[in-house]
Amino acid sequence: MNKSTETPPPLPSGERPTSASPPPIPTASRPDLAALQASKPKPSTPSKSNADVCLRCRDFSAADAHAARFPRESIPSQDVNWLAHQLTSPFPSATDKARVIFTWLHHNIAYNVDAFFSNNVKGSTPSGTIASGLAVCEGYAGLFAALAMAAGLEAIVIGGHGKGYGHHPLAPGAPLPPPSSNHAWNVVRIDNGEWKLIESTWGAGNVGGPGQYQKAFKPEHFTMTNEDFGLTHWPSDSNRFYRADGRSISWEEYMLEDGGENEKRMVYGDVTSSHGISTNSIQPKNKKIKLNDPAAAGPSVRFQMEKVCRHWDNAKNGPGPDCLFLLQVHGRDGRNDDMIPFEHDGYFWWVDISRLELGAPGQQARIIAITQFDGRDARGLTKQQFLAKKGSVGMSWGYLADWDLVH
Repeated sequence: MNKSTETPPPLPSGERPTSASPPPIPTASRPDLAALQASKPKPSTPSKSNADVCLRCRDFSAADAHAARFPRESIPSQDVNWLAHQLTSPFPSATDKARVIFTWLHHNIAYNVDAFFSNNVKGSTPSGTIASGLAVCEGYAGLFAALAMAAGLEAIVIGGHGKGYGHHPLAPGAPLPPPSSNHAWNVVRIDNGEWKLIESTWGAGNVGGPGQYQKAFKPEHFTMTNEDFGLTHWPSDSNRFYRADGRSISWEEYMLEDGGENEKRMVYGDVTSSHGISTNSIQPKNKKIKLNDPAAAGPSVRFQMEKVCRHWDNAKNGPGPDCLFLLQVHGRDGRNDDMIPFEHDGYFWWVDISRLELGAPGQQARIIAITQFDGRDARGLTKQQFLAKKGSVGMSWGYLADWDLVH
């Protein structure tokens, strides 16, 4: 955990781009070292395309491929300086240097579930973590910072609370627990002097329980905005949120963001990797939708989501062309199941529907993505093609999100 009392680095300067608004809601409704050295990418300046896009759309393929060439078991030294140089020297960009370290940790460090679940976590050093290949959050964050600083980057370990394994949102009416610290992560200065929050532990894999750890590369824990990062991380030092607006979030606001009456809708899987959709953009935010809500602004409910950024092209950055998204509803009094295609303007997806047409209390409304239609891969399927054959051909789908319908 970070115990530094130094003045935190300044926030990045400059304005961040803002997205346009969606349409208004209607009011009526492991290697040989010699070979490895020869295969290193040659130093080069970042491409213009990389310089012009955000972190989510930036091409990290060179950094990620290079990180995979240094398996821990085959490197000749656990020396942090040696490893940092080998990993980062081909890349002049501070962002790429940070990324190659982040990716190397995924390939080579596993979460020490045995120590964690037996309550036998011991202190570690960066070189000791390299040697053992095991760490808990403190070890991941400590090694990331050590490698980054050895590569000439500015990096800090931050301690605080993380909504990771075992976290449960507060139940409605439950008392607010006192502030606590259970996690560690990093902030690193990347290109253009920006201080970027990084979560190497969660980006490396998944803890499933005692004896259960699965490596799983999750790059969103490198690319997400500091604002989104703060939804699941609360630093003990209130100066270390690094938000563009300079705000520090209270413990109460942090804990109630996904708890109490603010319990979030269910989102299935990594919708960014699959569809280029920003998880935090999926609306309505709350899990429960009232079918009779006198406090609502109107009789219609808007279901809406948006791309992770303006640059995202799912055919290029994701697994293929966009899927067609549908809203599954049950009709008035839950008697008429239907699937309503989303409208789409290239960035936003939306559907406006009367509350009374969503279904009956106890049922659910769901967003689905068509995966097979009329015996074919459905990526690229249009609304018009779907409506022309709706009900007359076979189809399959995957879930994106759902909501509970209540009185």
